[in-house]
Formats: sequence, structure tokens, C-alpha cells
Amino acid sequence: MTKRYSLIVVYNKELDKSPTYKLCREYNNLITIVCDNSTTPNNNQNIAKKDGVIYISMNGNKGLSCAYNAGINEIQSKNGYIMIMDDDTEIPRTYIEWFLSAELHDTDIYLPIVKDEKGIMSPSKNVKGVVYRSQDTNISYSEITGINSGMIINLSCFKDFSYDEKLFLDYVDHYFLIEMKKRNKKIEVLPFEIYQNFSANTNSKKSAIVRWNIFKRDSKYFYRNNKKNYFFILLKRRIRLMLQYKDLTFLWR
Repeated sequence: MTKRYSLIVVYNKELDKSPTYKLCREYNNLITIVCDNSTTPNNNQNIAKKDGVIYISMNGNKGLSCAYNAGINEIQSKNGYIMIMDDDTEIPRTYIEWFLSAELHDTDIYLPIVKDEKGIMSPSKNVKGVVYRSQDTNISYSEITGINSGMIINLSCFKDFSYDEKLFLDYVDHYFLIEMKKRNKKIEVLPFEIYQNFSANTNSKKSAIVRWNIFKRDSKYFYRNNKKNYFFILLKRRIRLMLQYKDLTFLWR
């Protein structure tokens, strides 16, 4: 059986406080790679060393694309499958056990059903460059997209692909799937459900402003060839933030 890897991106969290990390460490046949994007001091390197996992310090928050590339570049052979996770992804034990025991030969990318407090986040639809939530997980190949949390990827996909490091946080996953579909990679939706604490749904106005600025920057780059979609996406997010925080300044931030 081919090797199985987990790649966990950590941000300002101790590994022993991460439910994702603690679950992965229960399985000796799962090779765990930690990419630490933290900007605050922690003991993660020592924890990882004690647990015998691969630890990569990013020396600050370099964004998701840089962290993913660093973790995947650690695997020289590009043989096997890797599961992508955040440090707060609530992965069912049954999903990990399926991943470790299943014969994964015919599919390049597996997407679990990812939910947050609002419902299904992934898989979702990419319709003419605009991503929409969908309550129906039976989505056509031309429109299907999804988020990285819990995604299982054949490492052969990375023999001619690297994440675009100009994307810091948003659209990293959608860019990946757009590129994979150009290569006719096979995508399968799995029946497993996982829960994601999505950072865009923050209740703190201060955090929301920081998150909004990142979203604007990533959106501008992702939609650099489609200004209409760019302004539409920003308008949608502005209206949502304005209503959520009852603050009209989001209209011109």
C-alpha cells in the first residue's frame, strides 16, 4: 500500500491543543508533517520532535500556499496520498481510518463534505469564476470546487504543480482545483462529513477587518483577469460584513 501523509498548517496554536494534530498522532502508519505559520512563541518544535513528526517552521505567517509548498516539498518521492488539514479541522476518526485502509488508485482528489455553522461549505460550485455554496453535493465536473480542509490528494498531482504563493489565504484551494481539472484529474466526493471552524465567520470586528483586507488582496489577484467578478465578489462580502457588524464603513474599506 502506498504511503499516507497528513499535512497540518498551524497558526498561533500549541500542537498539544490542536484536535487535528492529537488525532493524527494516534496512528503510527500516518506520516504527519506540521508547517508552523505562527507569529507567537510556542513549543511546537519540541512537541513535534518528541512525537517523531516532521516539523517545518515558516518563520512567521507566510500564508497557506507557502506552507503547503514547503510541506509537500518535504516529500521527495511524490508517491502516496496526502490529507490537507488546518489545526482546528474536526476530522472524524472513521475518515482517518478509511484513508489509512482504502485502496486509493483510481482517483486523484477526494473531497469530503465540509460543514460550518451555516451548512455545507464544500464541495461547492464554481460558476463562471464565482464560487457558490451548494446543498447538493452531486455537482458536475465542470463546476465542482471545494476547500482544502480534509482534501486527499495523490502526490503525483504535484509533479508538475506548485501552489501559487501570490495567494495568501483565499482561493488557494479553488486555484488548485481549477488547475487539476485542466489536467483532467479525477475528483470524487466522499460521504464523510467534517466540521471546519472557518476563519471568515469570525465574530470579532477587529479580526473581521484583518480578514477582509486579506480577502481583498487575494481576490484582486485571483480575479485579475475578470474585474467584473472581482467587484461582484467584493460587493457581496461588503454587504454581508456591513449587515453583520451594522457598520457602513465596510462599503468603502
